[in-house]
Amino acid sequence: MCGIAGIFHPGRSRPPGRMETVARAMLRAMDYRGPDHLGCWADDRFAAGTVRLSITGGGRRANQPLVDEQGGVFVFNGELYDPAEVARRMGSEYDPEDSDGTVLARLVRDRGPGGLRGISAMFALARHDPRDGSLLLARDAYGQKPLYHRTLGDGTLVFGSTIAAVHAAGGPLRVREAAIDECLLFKSVGGCATGFEEVEQLPPGGWLRIDRDGVATRGIWNEFPDPGSAPDPSPEEIREAILEAIRKRLNPRFRPTVFLSGGLDSSMVTAGVCRSPLGELEPLALSIGYDVGTSEDETDHARRLTRELGIPHEVVMLRAAEVPDLMERVSGFLEDPVADPITIPFFHIAGVAAAETKVVLTGDGADEFWGGYDRFADPPDSVDEYLPRSMVFKPEEIGRESYPPSYLAGVPLEDRLRPLDRIMRMEVRNRLRNYHLARIDKLSMAHGLEARCPFLDATVSRMAMQIPGSLKRDGSRVKIPLLEASENLLPRWLLDRRKQPFTGPVLGWLRSSLRPRLLDLAHGADPRLSARVAIPTLIDSLDRPEAAGGIANRLWTLLVLETWLGSTAPRFSTTPPERLDAS
Repeated sequence: MCGIAGIFHPGRSRPPGRMETVARAMLRAMDYRGPDHLGCWADDRFAAGTVRLSITGGGRRANQPLVDEQGGVFVFNGELYDPAEVARRMGSEYDPEDSDGTVLARLVRDRGPGGLRGISAMFALARHDPRDGSLLLARDAYGQKPLYHRTLGDGTLVFGSTIAAVHAAGGPLRVREAAIDECLLFKSVGGCATGFEEVEQLPPGGWLRIDRDGVATRGIWNEFPDPGSAPDPSPEEIREAILEAIRKRLNPRFRPTVFLSGGLDSSMVTAGVCRSPLGELEPLALSIGYDVGTSEDETDHARRLTRELGIPHEVVMLRAAEVPDLMERVSGFLEDPVADPITIPFFHIAGVAAAETKVVLTGDGADEFWGGYDRFADPPDSVDEYLPRSMVFKPEEIGRESYPPSYLAGVPLEDRLRPLDRIMRMEVRNRLRNYHLARIDKLSMAHGLEARCPFLDATVSRMAMQIPGSLKRDGSRVKIPLLEASENLLPRWLLDRRKQPFTGPVLGWLRSSLRPRLLDLAHGADPRLSARVAIPTLIDSLDRPEAAGGIANRLWTLLVLETWLGSTAPRFSTTPPERLDAS
C-alpha cells in the first residue's frame, strides 16, 4: 500500500458524499504512488482512502480501507515484513491469502501504538475508532514512509502521504521562510516541519491521537536502547541479522533487484541477495554511471564485485544533458527542497528499475547507525559545535546569527550520552528522515517502485544502537562492526577500500549542462535567495581550481532552491477545485 489520505473532524458534520469527493481528490493528487487500486470510505465526520501498489497480500482483503467487525476504519501504506510472526505474537494465525494490512490493523486496534514496538515494518497508518470517536495516526520507527498533517481553521485535520494530498483538501500553502535558511545551511528542512507553513510531519516512531472532542495527544512508540545495554553482538550475529533482514525484504513475485554503488553497505546487500533463496527469478544489480566527472563514478568497483558474486549487473548511464530537465521533475516529486545531488541519479535509476520489478533494495541507513560519516570523527561535546560540519553555507553568510531553531525542533538530543552516540542518534531522528529517506521514498514511488532498506530493520538497527559508538570507529577505520561482519561475505579488496561519499558529479554538471541555468540565476534569482547570498560573486568562482568542493555544493543548493521556489512551491499556492469549505 503506497499512499493514504484522510479528513477528520469529530465535532463537525459534512455530507458524506462531499467528504468522499474531497478524499478522492486527495488520493488522485498522488495516484502515481498506487496505480493498482484506489479505495475510499466516508461518513459525515471521517473520510479516508488509499492508492495501492500491489506487492504483498493475497486476493482476500488486500485492498483498503479495511473495516473491522467493530466498525473501525483502517488505512496504511508500506509493508509489514513478518505478518506471520506478528500474528503469532497476538495469539492468532496468518493466512497468506490475507494482506499484511489485516495483521497490522488488528495489532493497532487491540494494542494501540505501543503494539508497534519491535515489528519489522515501514508504514504510515490511520485508524478511526467509532467506539470512542477518535483518530490515531502513526509512523514507522525511522520515517521511511511520509505522513503529513494540517489543521484547518475550523479544527478539521487533513492528513496524507504527500503534501499534494494535504493541499488538495486544505487549500493554498505559503512557503515557510525558515525552510529556505534550513536548506541553504543543511540542504533540507529539519525537525517535523516542512517547506510550508501549517503543514507538519509526524515524527519518526511517532503517534498522534485526536479524541471525539478534538483534544490531541502525542507520543513516541519507538524507544531507542542505550548503548551498552546489551552484550556486544558477534560479527556472526550481525551478519546473520543483516542477511535475515535482506531475505524478509525480497518478494518472490518480483525480480530481486538492488541498487549497488560499490561501497560497503550496498555491496553487503548485494551479497546478501545472492545468498538468499531466489527461486527461478534471476537477481539484478543496478549501478549509476556518468559521462562527466570521474571520482563520483564507482561503476568499476561495482562491476568487479558483481563478476565475483556472479550476479547480473547493469550500469545505467546518466548524461549531463539530461540533468536540467530532471531537476524540475525531481523537485516536484520531492515537494520539500532537498539539495542532495544524488536525488537526480536516484530518480533516473529508479525509472529503469521499475521496468524490471516493483521492489528494490538499497544500502541506505547504515552510516547513521554504524558510524560511517567523516563528520563523526572526533565529535565535539556540543551539538552546536558539531552542526557546522554538515553545513553548506554558514549562518553569518546568509544573514543569520545561528541556525534556525526549527531545524532541530522536536528532535531529542540525549545529552546524557557520549558525544558520538548523541550525534548519531540526532542524525537518525532528523537528517536521515528529511535528507535521505524522503528522497528514497518519494523518488522511487514516483515510478511505482518500492525501495526497501535492510539496515533499517528493527533487529539490525537496535543491534547497532546497543553498540557504543566508540567501538564503531578508530583512527583509520569506520563502521568496524560491519567490516568484521563482512569478512566471509565480501572480498578483501572491497573491505580495504577507503569510504567514498555517494554523490553525483555536481561540478561537471555545473560546468556543462547547468551553466545556462547558472547564468539565469546570476541575473534573475528569486529575491528570497539574492537577498541572502551574493550569487554572481559565487558563480564567478566556479571555474577556479578550488571550486571542486564548497563552491560547487553551494551553487547546487542554490539551483535546487531556485527550482523549488520557481516551479514546485507555486503549485501549492493555488486553490484546488475540491478544497474543503471553511463555512
